[in-house]
Amino acid sequence: MTPLSFCYDLRFHLYVDPLNPERLLAPGGGAPGKVGAGIGGLSESLDGGKTWNVVGKLPDGVTSEHRISNIVFDPVDINTIYLNADQARVWRSYNKGSAWEVLLSLDKLKTF
Repeated sequence: MTPLSFCYDLRFHLYVDPLNPERLLAPGGGAPGKVGAGIGGLSESLDGGKTWNVVGKLPDGVTSEHRISNIVFDPVDINTIYLNADQARVWRSYNKGSAWEVLLSLDKLKTF
């Protein structure tokens, strides 16, 4: 009988800039050599995926349990991107993901 081994539920998303299909963003992933060990940064490719550079870390609050739902490229400013995650959270970065500001979260919503 073969011993059981762990299997991680790995999901990788790739976001393509609609105005420049050579520009790709890839969020998340584990630390190098430790796939599934945690959430990493935001990587960018400007040559269709041939080479990659880490441009920043993901916003606080994005974890393996609270995942990214979508990344949207600003159609006017190439440095601005928007990111949303579960639990009604939205962030904006003016510098390609180096720093993030919270635009919407459950704790910012008024209760009636």
